[in-house]
Amino acid sequence: MAAGQLSYFRGRWPEEVVPEGFPEWMLYEVDRDGDNVLRWVEVFTDGKIERNSVSLEEQWGASCPSLLDSSFEEIIGMSVVHPILKADFEALWNQGVDTPFWEVGKPR
Repeated sequence: MAAGQLSYFRGRWPEEVVPEGFPEWMLYEVDRDGDNVLRWVEVFTDGKIERNSVSLEEQWGASCPSLLDSSFEEIIGMSVVHPILKADFEALWNQGVDTPFWEVGKPR
Protein backbone atom coordinates (compact mmCIF):
# COMPACT_ATOMS: atom_id res chain seq x y z
CA MET A 1 0.00 0.00 0.00
CA ALA A 2 1.40 3.36 -0.94
CA ALA A 3 1.13 5.83 1.91
CA GLY A 4 0.34 9.50 1.47
CA GLN A 5 1.33 12.18 3.94
CA LEU A 6 2.35 10.51 7.21
CA SER A 7 1.74 12.09 10.60
CA TYR A 8 2.55 10.84 14.09
CA PHE A 9 0.50 11.17 17.27
CA ARG A 10 0.58 10.16 20.92
CA GLY A 11 -2.31 9.84 23.35
CA ARG A 12 -2.56 8.78 26.99
CA TRP A 13 -5.19 6.47 28.43
CA PRO A 14 -8.14 8.81 29.09
CA GLU A 15 -8.56 8.01 32.79
CA GLU A 16 -6.13 8.76 35.64
CA VAL A 17 -5.88 5.07 36.58
CA VAL A 18 -4.94 2.78 33.70
CA PRO A 19 -6.77 -0.56 33.95
CA GLU A 20 -4.56 -3.64 34.15
CA GLY A 21 -3.74 -5.01 30.72
CA PHE A 22 -4.33 -1.71 28.92
CA PRO A 23 -1.64 0.62 27.54
CA GLU A 24 -0.89 3.92 29.24
CA TRP A 25 0.35 5.47 25.98
CA MET A 26 -0.74 4.85 22.40
CA LEU A 27 1.28 6.15 19.46
CA TYR A 28 0.00 6.21 15.89
CA GLU A 29 1.48 6.52 12.41
CA VAL A 30 -1.32 7.89 10.24
CA ASP A 31 -1.68 8.26 6.49
CA ARG A 32 -3.63 11.52 6.59
CA ASP A 33 -4.55 11.32 2.90
CA GLY A 34 -6.29 7.97 3.39
CA ASP A 35 -7.25 8.51 7.06
CA ASN A 36 -5.62 5.15 7.85
CA VAL A 37 -3.53 4.08 10.83
CA LEU A 38 -0.59 2.18 9.34
CA ARG A 39 1.31 1.41 12.55
CA TRP A 40 0.75 1.78 16.28
CA VAL A 41 2.80 1.36 19.43
CA GLU A 42 1.33 0.67 22.87
CA VAL A 43 3.37 1.42 26.00
CA PHE A 44 2.24 -0.25 29.23
CA THR A 45 2.80 0.88 32.82
CA ASP A 46 5.09 -2.11 33.46
CA GLY A 47 7.40 -0.97 30.64
CA LYS A 48 6.20 -3.52 28.08
CA ILE A 49 5.99 -2.14 24.53
CA GLU A 50 3.85 -3.77 21.84
CA ARG A 51 3.59 -2.77 18.21
CA ASN A 52 1.36 -3.56 15.28
CA SER A 53 1.26 -2.61 11.61
CA VAL A 54 -0.84 -3.10 8.52
CA SER A 55 1.90 -5.33 7.10
CA LEU A 56 1.82 -7.56 10.21
CA GLU A 57 -1.95 -7.88 9.88
CA GLU A 58 -1.71 -8.69 6.17
CA GLN A 59 0.82 -11.50 6.63
CA TRP A 60 -1.94 -14.11 6.18
CA GLY A 61 -3.02 -12.65 2.83
CA ALA A 62 -6.14 -10.64 3.68
CA SER A 63 -6.33 -6.89 3.16
CA CYS A 64 -6.14 -4.57 6.17
CA PRO A 65 -6.12 -0.92 5.04
CA SER A 66 -6.06 0.47 8.60
CA LEU A 67 -5.46 -0.76 12.14
CA LEU A 68 -8.57 1.09 13.31
CA ASP A 69 -12.04 0.04 12.27
CA SER A 70 -13.15 3.68 12.18
CA SER A 71 -11.80 6.99 10.97
CA PHE A 72 -8.71 8.30 12.77
CA GLU A 73 -10.20 11.78 12.41
CA GLU A 74 -13.21 10.59 14.44
CA ILE A 75 -10.94 9.01 17.06
CA ILE A 76 -8.96 12.21 17.62
CA GLY A 77 -12.22 14.08 17.90
CA MET A 78 -13.20 11.86 20.85
CA SER A 79 -9.84 11.77 22.64
CA VAL A 80 -6.77 13.86 23.33
CA VAL A 81 -3.84 13.12 21.04
CA HIS A 82 -0.83 15.27 20.33
CA PRO A 83 1.46 15.39 17.31
CA ILE A 84 4.92 13.91 17.86
CA LEU A 85 8.07 13.63 15.78
CA LYS A 86 8.62 10.63 13.53
CA ALA A 87 11.90 10.00 15.37
CA ASP A 88 10.04 9.70 18.69
CA PHE A 89 7.62 7.20 17.16
CA GLU A 90 10.44 5.20 15.57
CA ALA A 91 12.42 5.05 18.83
CA LEU A 92 9.55 3.28 20.59
CA TRP A 93 8.64 1.24 17.50
CA ASN A 94 12.15 -0.19 17.48
CA GLN A 95 11.76 -1.31 21.11
CA GLY A 96 8.37 -2.95 20.58
CA VAL A 97 7.37 -6.58 20.21
CA ASP A 98 5.25 -7.53 17.17
CA THR A 99 1.70 -8.07 18.43
CA PRO A 100 -0.94 -8.43 15.70
CA PHE A 101 -4.41 -7.62 17.04
CA TRP A 102 -6.92 -8.32 14.27
CA GLU A 103 -5.03 -11.26 12.69
CA VAL A 104 -6.93 -10.67 9.44
CA GLY A 105 -7.15 -13.82 7.36
CA LYS A 106 -5.26 -15.99 9.87
CA PRO A 107 -6.28 -19.64 9.54
CA ARG A 108 -8.16 -20.79 12.63
